[in-house]
Order: sequence, then C-alpha cells, then structure tokens
Amino acid sequence: MNLIPKNHPEHSWSEFVAIAKASSHSVKDFEVAFAKFMNAPYAISFPHCRVAIRAALETLAPKAPDVALTSYSCIVVPHAVVLAGKTPRFFDIDLDSFNTSFERMHHSIDDKLGTILTTHMYGTAVTIPKSINDIRRPLLLIEDSALALHRPFQPKSPYLKSVTVYSFDFNKILSTIYGSMLVTHDPESAKALNEWKLNNLRPVPIAEQIKFIPKLLACKTLFDPTAYSAFNHFRELPILNQHFESRNFKGPSFPITATYELMPFQGMLGLSQLAIAHELIDRRHYWARKYHDSLSDTAGIQLMPWQAQSHYSHFPVLILNGHRDALRADLRRSGIELGQTLDYAVTDIDYYRPFKFSGFSQSEKAGREMVNLPNYPSMTESRFESIVASLKSWLWKNSSPNARSA
Repeated sequence: MNLIPKNHPEHSWSEFVAIAKASSHSVKDFEVAFAKFMNAPYAISFPHCRVAIRAALETLAPKAPDVALTSYSCIVVPHAVVLAGKTPRFFDIDLDSFNTSFERMHHSIDDKLGTILTTHMYGTAVTIPKSINDIRRPLLLIEDSALALHRPFQPKSPYLKSVTVYSFDFNKILSTIYGSMLVTHDPESAKALNEWKLNNLRPVPIAEQIKFIPKLLACKTLFDPTAYSAFNHFRELPILNQHFESRNFKGPSFPITATYELMPFQGMLGLSQLAIAHELIDRRHYWARKYHDSLSDTAGIQLMPWQAQSHYSHFPVLILNGHRDALRADLRRSGIELGQTLDYAVTDIDYYRPFKFSGFSQSEKAGREMVNLPNYPSMTESRFESIVASLKSWLWKNSSPNARSA
C-alpha cells in the first residue's frame, strides 16, 4: 500500500553533483550567501538550532537568569535554555497563530528577565513591536525561526541585542539533512559567537562524514509514497529511529552531532537549497491556501485565520471532540499520514512541570488536538484531493447526527 508522507525533503539529483564539488570554503560561502538572503551582514553556521540558542545565551545574554519563551515549542528549545544555565519562564499561546504574544512577554520584563526567546511557529511570524526599542535595560532577543525563513528583526536600541536562528533539518523548509544558521546585525555579537564556536565545536569525524551521502540518498528516495510505506514500517526500529529522533523528553541533553561543525557537503547542499528558497516557500503557501479554502467550512475542525505572510512550514488543523488519534490511525490505514509535530505542551513534560506557574490551556489544547496536513512543495493535485476528500469523509462519518444535518 502507498502512504502519502506527512513530510517530504525537497532534494534533487543535481545536488549530488553539487556536493561533489565541496571544498574547505563551502560552509563559509553558505554563510555569506545566507546573510545576503536575509539582508543581514552576519550569518554563523551551527549544527542545530538548539546549539545556536545555547551559544547566544552563553555569550550574549544579560546576567538576569530568566528567559521568556513559549510553552508550545520543540522540547529542545527549553533544553537549550537550561543547558545554558538559564531559567525558563513559559507563556501560553494564541490559537489564531499558535504563537505566544510578544507583548505578553515584553510586559513581563522585570529584574530577573534578561532574554525573550520568541518562536515563529509553523512559519507564522510573531509581530515584534517597534516599542521594544524603547527599552532601557539590557535585553537579548532570540527569534526562533526554525520553521520559517523570515528576515531578522533589526534592533535600534543600544540596550537590545538580537539574533535569529534558522533550522535546516531534513523536514524543514531548507534542508542540509541537519544544520542551522544564526543571523545578526551586530558585529560584536558575531565575533563573540564565532569565538564560542571555536571553543565548543569540532570538525565532523570522517566516519560521520561517510554517512552523509547515504542519508541524503535516503531523503531523496524514501519519501516517495511507494517507498515510504515500506520505509516507515521499519523506521521505529532503534537502529533507524536514532537517525530521525534526537529529542530527549527525560531531561536536557543534546545529541553527539551538537558538538560538530557544519560539513563542507552541507555548505554546498545549503547553497543549492538557497537557490530555490523562494520557490519552496511559494509552493508551501500554494498548498496551504488550497487547504484553507477547501476546509474553511468543515465541521469538526478548527483552522487558524489565513496568514498571508506565513511561510507555512506546516498546515496546522485542530481536530475537535477528541477525535485526533482515531482520525490519524484511520487515515493512515487509507494511505495518508497526518503529522502531529508537537503533541504536547512543554509545561506538561515531567522535567518542566516545576516551571508551570500559571495556566497553559491553549498550548495543552494544541498538543491534544493539532495535526498537520502534508503541504510540501512536491505535493500533487491528486494527493491533495485525496487528503481533503478522506478528511472530510471521516469527519462526516464520525460527527453527531445534528452536525451532519447542519
């Protein structure tokens, strides 16, 4: 049976030719090109977003210990905060964007809060008001843009330092299989972060470099619906899952790849991906618009309002009435995989419960009810129609008689 995958890395055979030309300056070339793409002077490569966040906190954050961040994000984000010696201060989200209001975090600034870490969830940017430049105490702003490619905020206040981090994991908008970039407008910040890299990261061992080509080949070939069905059957085996799951829900820790520099292979792959970045974003936007138009009047689900400026790394849908898990299981049997990128609120993870000082009802609702529909660039019209028809059919069959007659 074929299985339409929830994610699909967008790699081409021409990229194998490109990486064969990798050299010692490929990573630097990627940094320069990415900085230009973001209209910023400095871009610094890291192995993962979490490492970039930790580096920024350890080098740029004021002494104030607390970091304001969303309670609905990847678990590795608060891990980076804790490993940097800081204390997370969580805030709930709004379901019309799956983001935490920047104003809510801004208004909480006190003597203990030295950093605001804002996440652009599912490609939708958090609005950062210009009033943040009126601040009169040291503050670090970190934009977590792992799921977006929005240009970074440029601060105007001498009290405010700002960096933005981007992810290139295999399931992100751009893919170098794994990897990250930090962008800043501040030369002193860039210098401090490069020094941190020299002291904390090392070249990738040859044995790991040899594995890169098979990983790229897997991302190119195994996400076709026919191959993916077989691949996904074995993916949960520990020997394979270790290559796709690097999150630790028991407590703060990073994988071994968090100690590595980006490889020249990844630099060349990043340059190839960057050349088609606008096309990749436009195609995700196209499928998201079609989903929104096709499902906006469908009972049993909740969509966020249309976000014209979103990059739609995912198309999130809330499945109401406790039906999420049953829907995912039944559609999977029908050949459609629905993702659940974040099926938790961070404050419900055992390690972070002690930091739960207020209600997080919206984050918890998102964790219980959210699915993401396949909306990657290489989607086809026929697969789209199959997904929408199957979703609507399932919701109708499993709705109450009153809802059917409405």
